[in-house]
Amino acid sequence: MTSTAHSRAVAYRDHSTAGSDGSQLLAAIFDITQSLQRSRDPRVVFGSLLSCCVPAICDTATVTLTVTGFGQYAASCPGGRGSGGRTGGPRAARGLGLAPPRLTHGELLTDAVVAPIRPAPRPDERGHCDVADYHGALTLRFADRRAEAQELIAAQLLVEHAIESIAHERLAGQLASERTKSANLEVALATNREIGTAIGILMAHRKITAQQAFDMLRTTSQHAHRKLRDVAADVVFAGTIPETPAAGPTDPGPAAGGIVGRTRPSRRPRLGIAR
Repeated sequence: MTSTAHSRAVAYRDHSTAGSDGSQLLAAIFDITQSLQRSRDPRVVFGSLLSCCVPAICDTATVTLTVTGFGQYAASCPGGRGSGGRTGGPRAARGLGLAPPRLTHGELLTDAVVAPIRPAPRPDERGHCDVADYHGALTLRFADRRAEAQELIAAQLLVEHAIESIAHERLAGQLASERTKSANLEVALATNREIGTAIGILMAHRKITAQQAFDMLRTTSQHAHRKLRDVAADVVFAGTIPETPAAGPTDPGPAAGGIVGRTRPSRRPRLGIAR
């Protein structure tokens, strides 16, 4: 938390017991939203939210989550009032047997406020509305005073902001993935178009079928240790298939027209008897 955010938090805490018009609380909420860590993982985001809430607006913050594929998750962050900062970061635990309450509305208790964490179903990559993969509750507790209704509203606003932040990061990840797929498809389309053009050139030049032309490209690619699309590009540029260099004189094949040559075996010298 920045020095400005901490000053606002201290100002809010000093005026909270005496009553406030809400401006200090709004300033604290704004600072928390700016400091919240961004991630696709709800455990990371809500763990960061705990560290931001203490001591900005409460003495203790706790979050309980049920995350699909992970199970139950619980974390808490204690803070020391008067110490000028946090006394510790969020402590997380698994398998504590703490089932997050399925709240539909926030609860205002004597010394705490509880805000439900219930993200709305969102469309998946196929456009189908899928059930959210996490739910839980955020609890903000106050050590020496009663909780106020405006703090329940603040907790609900912070939960909604965290949910939207997670959704934004997930959508950004999906968008990046789709862009990568689109770029790969464009490369594949251009490659296939070039290979098809090379096949057509060979068919017209060699008077052969499409399968024979493709076999010529593939054979040349294998013997030259080059990619098929590079061989096809040479055919499109030169109008014919490049010959593969051989170690000696070559005998062009009947159908290939000299594409992949066969090296003539060298003759061994005859040993004569000196007379």
